[in-house]
Amino acid sequence: MTETEILKIMAEAKRQVEADARASKAYRYEDMRERKIKEIYVFYPEIAELTAGKFKELWDAA
Repeated sequence: MTETEILKIMAEAKRQVEADARASKAYRYEDMRERKIKEIYVFYPEIAELTAGKFKELWDAA
């Protein structure tokens, strides 16, 4: 999986988290983000293998 593909996945995940956070008053953004990241790890094991620093770098760039 290329870095560009990972960035696309992360950008979509961030968009979904932000939309869900705006729509829901019951959950905090951080909780929704954590759940979405776990979901990404299940569907994209290559992303789960990234180091924490690389993951943060890509997540921030997305």
